Amino acid sequence: MICSSSLIKAQRTLGVSWEIPESDSRAMEELNTFKELGISVLEMPTPPSGKLRDKIRAQNLNVWASLGIQYPTAHTFAKSDSAFTAKVMDRATEFLAAPPVRVLILFEHGALGNSQFEKAAASFFNGLPNRSNAIQQAVTVSSIPPEPGGIADFFIYDIRLRPDNIKSPGIPIHDSIGGYKYSPSDDIRYLLTPFRTVVEQLPQQSAKPLIVESDWLFSMLSRHPQFKRSLHSLTTDTSLAFPVPEESLPVQHSSPLPAIILLLVWGILAYHYHMSPLYRKSLFRYLTAHTFFINDVHHQQLRSSFPGVIIMLQHALLLAAVLFCVSFSAWSPIGLQSFQFHYPELFLFPNAHYNIFILTLVAALLLSAVSILWLSFFHKKIRSVTQIMTLYAWPLQLNFIIGTLAIVVHLSGGSAHLVAALSGVMLVIFGGSFIISSVDASRFLSKERLRYIALTAGIYIAALLALIIWILWFQDFFWQAIDLSLHL
Repeated sequence: MICSSSLIKAQRTLGVSWEIPESDSRAMEELNTFKELGISVLEMPTPPSGKLRDKIRAQNLNVWASLGIQYPTAHTFAKSDSAFTAKVMDRATEFLAAPPVRVLILFEHGALGNSQFEKAAASFFNGLPNRSNAIQQAVTVSSIPPEPGGIADFFIYDIRLRPDNIKSPGIPIHDSIGGYKYSPSDDIRYLLTPFRTVVEQLPQQSAKPLIVESDWLFSMLSRHPQFKRSLHSLTTDTSLAFPVPEESLPVQHSSPLPAIILLLVWGILAYHYHMSPLYRKSLFRYLTAHTFFINDVHHQQLRSSFPGVIIMLQHALLLAAVLFCVSFSAWSPIGLQSFQFHYPELFLFPNAHYNIFILTLVAALLLSAVSILWLSFFHKKIRSVTQIMTLYAWPLQLNFIIGTLAIVVHLSGGSAHLVAALSGVMLVIFGGSFIISSVDASRFLSKERLRYIALTAGIYIAALLALIIWILWFQDFFWQAIDLSLHL
């Protein structure tokens, strides 16, 4: 096996985020392993039993107790229910009553820097049971705010490694940081090179611990037998030649999905345009001679439902692809993870980005179908649902141009704000298509035109405004979760 090595000066402080096994005997074995490796910090999400507590005290391990709060917003603390408050306070009491707790980790990845959040968090944690002055408070972050904000004594910086930042992870060195956490992405999780890179970039001879997950640690010890010696050497006064096998690092590639959808949509459009003279005629007639287009639909000169179905499918695919692009350009991986944490019911599939694509595709098709049925139900003069479908589908073709521009900007590495703005325009056109088709369909009626528009476009606009008001003014938690996810 070909290996490379790096000379690293010890002594480092290592810690482990320990998921306590159900079996006490297994837990004792793991504690012995920690001792052999020279691990001195134990981050724990649950209080240990009496026997384990004695073992931890005997090994002189510093316990960093975690309250288990992830991705909190101001709403989390300001409007917490009694069950949540009781659970947090009971866990804190149990931890603080059982030395040797040295650090209490209040939460992970909160909205630090937001005054409303910091005020709510400070008020909530002021209710913690009395603690010794020797016990410090910390919060885990993925970016460093100017100050801890009066909530905590120091930060734990979460080093989130991906294939595109292995060589330069950009680890901050700051007085407010009291520890680091190693969080590699799944595709580099079990490689040694990323871990060595982090160790090399952190300050040497540092008392600030580098914390790893226990599951990761034991898996790495199993996969790389020499890793045990490397870790032990890191915690001693000896210099270490950190051996690393020849490893093939994955390359970060952007998803080909938007480009595939773009080619598919325009390929279908070109084929449809070439094969259907009636579609060619109606495409330009809709824009240049709209009244004549309405008459053509009214007299059923466009009899086939095929063009309308194809256009709605193309539009749904393109809209889904654009929002897929927005999910990459607007959110970091941890930001999207935080939104998924708050709204798990929206994420039915493991990959959050593809989940957004599928959810948008299904929602766009369902809304189109419901809109057509709604417009058809109140119309007394139509001979076929195809007439309403044609009127509804044709305006959606404007989004072919806007969606194409958005995807091209994204694929060329352009402005994320422009992609988001173009996606917003697409949503406006999508919503406006119902109103346009309602007005167009009313021209088939010699009487009760206003009644038809009121029962369709009128109710639709009223419902849309009510939904917007409800979301903007009565869904504070939703906007806090969005804001947090965009800033992580």
